[in-house]
Amino acid sequence: MDNLDKEILNEIQWTFPLTSQPYHDIAKKFDVSLETVKEKLIRLKKIGILRQLSAIFDTRKLGYKSSLVAMEIESDKLDYVALQVNKHPGVSHNYERNHQFNLWFTLAVPPGSDLKAEVDKFSKLKGIKMVRLLPTIKLFKIGVKLDMVEEKKHEIKPSEEKKKIRDVKFIPTESDPTWAKWKPSDPTSAHWYSPQHLERLIAGYIAHDADHERMRTVRELVAEFRGLSGSAKQKTVLEETGLHREPLTKLVADGAVNTDLVTKLLEAMQTNTKPVKPPALGVIGKDHFTSRFEAIGCEMESFDYR
Repeated sequence: MDNLDKEILNEIQWTFPLTSQPYHDIAKKFDVSLETVKEKLIRLKKIGILRQLSAIFDTRKLGYKSSLVAMEIESDKLDYVALQVNKHPGVSHNYERNHQFNLWFTLAVPPGSDLKAEVDKFSKLKGIKMVRLLPTIKLFKIGVKLDMVEEKKHEIKPSEEKKKIRDVKFIPTESDPTWAKWKPSDPTSAHWYSPQHLERLIAGYIAHDADHERMRTVRELVAEFRGLSGSAKQKTVLEETGLHREPLTKLVADGAVNTDLVTKLLEAMQTNTKPVKPPALGVIGKDHFTSRFEAIGCEMESFDYR
């Protein structure tokens, strides 16, 4: 490459003229003919220095929906599936990866189209085991521009103002793989119960135990609740209610659950435990709701997270 080649490469990367005749403007800037500029760009593309020269549109502003898509594909079908996926007009950046999900690509669909429905069309291809739709949660714009003229590097300046990096505390959400939430297997809380709810639970346990010839104790019931797994706390609750060493059937009188006794038990359980703080349940967060609503085509101007 000669110096003019490098100058033109810098020009098309950094300050490409957004005019009706950009190549005329480039030629005028370097005091050469339009044919010279075209010949050099054609040659640079032919020898592989210049791969592509095209505009990149903001698909969101144009009403398009897009997403990164990850596929797990049987190894012997990878080339076949990749070839078929590449035929879709909205597919770009299709790459093989050394991962369980071994094919990753981006897919954009025009306004009025269903992104998930387009991805589902690929399911008929043989060899696809799993598909993951990974829509944008937070957009980061990255520009890669190469300085081709060594002695003019000091003249090259970013076309956009550098954004400040904010130190934001990370809060895992459902969109993050490490997000933690309250699972059905986690201990329940006494603070989530009313006396009537606890009565129904006790009645269900007694009926179940009768069918299976079992005699559950009140201590066993208490031990199932959050904050009451320790023997000391259990002993306190049972002594406060006079139910130490008593079977669960002690809470039943004349064929019905004793509401007064159950209420007393629940109050003791709540007094000796702390309510569950909301963050422990798992914060889903604004970003997750935004990504999911965008994925199904909602009008985001109407979305408000509080």
